[in-house]
Amino acid sequence: MARAIALHLNGARSLLLFGVISIGSSPYAADTVAPERPSGQRTVDTPACRQGAVERAMAEGTDQMRRGNPERAIATIRQALALDPRCGLAHQLLAQAYLQQGTYETLSEARAELRQAVALDPNLVWARFYLARLYLDVGAVDKAHEQLNTAIDLHPDLPHLQSLLGEAERQLGQPRRSVERQERALAIDATFAPAKYYLGLAYLDLEDEAAALPPLEAAAASGLPIAELYLTLGSVHEEAGRLDRARALYDRAVAVAPDRAEAHVRLAKVLTRQGHPVRALDALSGALPDGRRLPATQYYQRLEAAIQLERGRALQALGQWNGAARAYQEAVAISPDLAEAHRYLAEALYRQGNFGRALEHAERAAALDHPLPSELMRQITARARR
Repeated sequence: MARAIALHLNGARSLLLFGVISIGSSPYAADTVAPERPSGQRTVDTPACRQGAVERAMAEGTDQMRRGNPERAIATIRQALALDPRCGLAHQLLAQAYLQQGTYETLSEARAELRQAVALDPNLVWARFYLARLYLDVGAVDKAHEQLNTAIDLHPDLPHLQSLLGEAERQLGQPRRSVERQERALAIDATFAPAKYYLGLAYLDLEDEAAALPPLEAAAASGLPIAELYLTLGSVHEEAGRLDRARALYDRAVAVAPDRAEAHVRLAKVLTRQGHPVRALDALSGALPDGRRLPATQYYQRLEAAIQLERGRALQALGQWNGAARAYQEAVAISPDLAEAHRYLAEALYRQGNFGRALEHAERAAALDHPLPSELMRQITARARR
């Protein structure tokens, strides 16, 4: 029975477990656990894992995860480990339950359990796979690469392993090797959508947009539930001026990850560009719902500044210059080097008649390589120096 409890990952659903994490979201929650194991997976069927009470607890915990109750699964699988802590598969299942909770607090717990799992049972391929994905999430690409190489030595015919190893190689600055890995994964399973997504990223790194678009579009058409896919593809279309397609992709990103603030910001920006500022403000209302706070990291500070910037643009499009100026001021207070915010704030202050401050921000925008249009700059300068 211990063999039968091994985790089952298939096709696009496997990568859902490793979607980009956003505060308040649960990227792991939809990843299901099934009692089957993938073809070719090897496990060490240890005497510990074969004990009847241990087997029953693991089976019950697996069923609880399938029914979306990771808290009960954690308690149940801990019972199995209390009976014998040397069952590697039980540690893997406990990690899966932690991941299914989808919170930052449980990620370190999951990582520790996966390390223990592979230490007890080096042949637990999916434990190495999960561990590699977690390493990638924290930027420990070398460690992820090591885990995946070991897993592939055990099972070279699993597209999940080939594809994730290719992504690790891309993050190590080897996009051509990543292309080769993704093609190898697709040769094993031509429908494997995560490999198409990673293949598109590798081609983008190679600055070959023409080659990147088909696999990215194919991954999007598969319904792969990863917001970053739709954000990446949407940005390609947005930069090319294909705003309708970009908006549809950003809508999909919001649907996949409603708690991903960046998706709301991207959608709002396109809506404003298309002449829908009211809808843009509605989109921004989902970026930071009342009571929600972002972590005090540089990335999230810039994201919060971007929210204010887009709010200012939408208000500006509605002719509400006072509100726009307040939003832009908030943006530069959060992120003083945000060039666009200085540029738009300069114009808003000029519209308010505050010419001296308008010139300060116009000069700051120019210093950040984002100058105002020459005629507007001339007018601000002339008024400020009267």
